[in-house]
Amino acid sequence: MKSKKAIYLLVFIQLAGYFLMILLKWRQLAPMAEILKISPWWEFSATAIWALMVALPAVYAYVKRLSLRWLTTILAVLPISIILLLALAGICLHGIRAYHIKQERMLRFGEPTKIEQVTGVRFPDYHIVEYGETPFPGDVLQRRVCRVNAEFDDVPSDTFYRQLDSLCVNDTVHWHKGSGAYAYDSIYGKKQISKLVLAVVLEKGKKDFEIRYDDCVEFEIKTK
Repeated sequence: MKSKKAIYLLVFIQLAGYFLMILLKWRQLAPMAEILKISPWWEFSATAIWALMVALPAVYAYVKRLSLRWLTTILAVLPISIILLLALAGICLHGIRAYHIKQERMLRFGEPTKIEQVTGVRFPDYHIVEYGETPFPGDVLQRRVCRVNAEFDDVPSDTFYRQLDSLCVNDTVHWHKGSGAYAYDSIYGKKQISKLVLAVVLEKGKKDFEIRYDDCVEFEIKTK
């Protein structure tokens, strides 16, 4: 019975310690800094209260092997547990957000209509086989080179290749042809600071082809 009364007293002291810590933070008080005449940056009153009124009772209960001593231990590690849980939640949320952003980048040119907006020619239906990206952290812009290995659902028709042949003659700035392969290279974007450099390479009669683009900050393709 005395053991339980002692543990309740220790828990009360711990709760009182937390109340004082909250009061100091809420009122923005720095008593130790004022007493020692040091900068408020080095204020350690809350830390001292935690050590004396929260941690020490837990250590005492553990050393004396009081019943219900787990209560004092839980209260002592509560702030650390909350910080660790918040940090873990932040890491998880950041990872989930980064994954979704990467998926958005991968699917940026995952549809023929989006390719048509840039190249001016409608591509046959295709699907993404492999995706990879390389970041450039040293650049002024937050830029990534994204590479997509794609595959047409069916081998494109002769009509499609005749369109490409025509573009290689009429738009030599962007379209090029050589040894049965076609290449497109362009800079697309309204703002000078948010460009997207797109390149498409495909071989006549083949289902697989490659899309490569630089994904810069604040760039957005506007679909109709």
